Amino acid sequence: MDFYHLPLSAPCQSVRLVAKALGLHLNLKELDLMNGEHLKPEFLKINPQHVIPTLVDNDFVLWESRAILTYLCEKYGKNDGLYPKDPKKRAVVNQRLFFDMGTLYQRFSQAFYPVMMEGKELNPDNVVKLDEALEFLEIFLDKTAFAAGDKLTVADMTLLATITTIEVTAGHDLSKYQNIQRWYAQLKESVAGYQEICVEGANMFREAFNAINNCCHIVPESESQSSTMPLDLYYNIISPPCRVVLLFAKWLKLELNLIELDVLKREHYKPEFLKHYIPTLVDGDVVVWESSAVLIYLAEKYGTDDTLYPKDIALRAKVNQRLFFDIGTLMRSVTTYYHPILMGGEGKLEDFKKVQDAVMVLDSFLHGSRWTAGEHVTVADFAIAVTVAALDGLLNFDYTVYPNVHRWYEQCQRELIGYTDITKEAAQKTQSFLERFRTMRAAEQQQLCTIQQQQSRSEQQPQDEQQRQRYTELQTLQKPSAREGPQTIAPSNNTAVHEAKSDESSKMSTED
Repeated sequence: MDFYHLPLSAPCQSVRLVAKALGLHLNLKELDLMNGEHLKPEFLKINPQHVIPTLVDNDFVLWESRAILTYLCEKYGKNDGLYPKDPKKRAVVNQRLFFDMGTLYQRFSQAFYPVMMEGKELNPDNVVKLDEALEFLEIFLDKTAFAAGDKLTVADMTLLATITTIEVTAGHDLSKYQNIQRWYAQLKESVAGYQEICVEGANMFREAFNAINNCCHIVPESESQSSTMPLDLYYNIISPPCRVVLLFAKWLKLELNLIELDVLKREHYKPEFLKHYIPTLVDGDVVVWESSAVLIYLAEKYGTDDTLYPKDIALRAKVNQRLFFDIGTLMRSVTTYYHPILMGGEGKLEDFKKVQDAVMVLDSFLHGSRWTAGEHVTVADFAIAVTVAALDGLLNFDYTVYPNVHRWYEQCQRELIGYTDITKEAAQKTQSFLERFRTMRAAEQQQLCTIQQQQSRSEQQPQDEQQRQRYTELQTLQKPSAREGPQTIAPSNNTAVHEAKSDESSKMSTED
């Protein structure tokens, strides 16, 4: 198998770790991204998205590291230890994979990439967000030896590469996370190839750039609900990932007990809702969040056949790749461009170009294919369809210049049950949400401005009083008394001092 990679990349490292664990030989082909080797025509033919890692297994091509990990395990694993077949166990592993991509590694990159690659100052707020993600991992490891249970899985491999990069490349302190330290020390000793793949790669990363949730929790049996109960979904329809789950449940004809959380009132931070992520699905004794993990779980448990999430390893790998493309490329480009607009500013032209590039990649996926991953609708179509609708609703994006996407988008509107209704309801509530958000933001800014003005006045008043007293004293010293009348005063050593004081008083009076 040909493996296009970069040694310093944590996602590339995780694939090499899993291949070594499975006893597979990879024909390593290093690409120099700085010299644009990933943009050469011969690589673009292999991968139109021109990203690494990319795996070529005979005539099958796959990218997105976590999709590659699961593909290798399902096709070449001697058993299901690294990637369990049991739906509940697999759901936990999937959640950890999406957590690593969408939360942990993303927050690391947001915090340290600008410092490492652009020479910017470290933003303390981004470090706080990274620490929050590490706290989540700390909680995941509180009761289990490994990231997704009591056995080593692919989730541990990808998280190990990320944690090594955070510690070795960025020099971030992990000493306060006792569970992570215990897990980390254990994997350093037990995972084959760790030193040569992860540590050496992380050191290369540091030298090259001068570096300065458990979404699926098994509820104790005593707390379990009957499996005949409706599924609880904690959600807010303004969230595209929540709409994905609503749409997919409607397709499967599942009854959902909808529990709406008002994120502006921070209801998702209440103690009774411990994970503060939406959407969160509760199905009897299983709790799942991260929308893509929820889709896979529902497809495997409630799908009438395997077309929505294929059992065929190659087809499944393609579906996984599309899911990771949606969360890591398409949706991320949309949110990056739209966030400044949401905050009252303007989106950057270069960020909009990334949105166009992502849609162009989607267009290439749909070339000669009815749906995003083949001739049958899959969970990937539901995820991407909601992102595409959000882009259309927020920015009135012109899809007509992307003929394959345009054709597929109209097809989704016709054939995905509830698609139009859910999108329309979301548009209405999003407008209401934005009005509330902007009102709250304006009130907060006004309050902050008032506080700053009060502080400024309180600091200025003592200074003004001191200046007035000083000015009065100086003027008193210079005025002759009425009885004395005009006098000629002989020059003395004090004359210069008086003149200096007069100049100073005049200056202070002007400043006042």
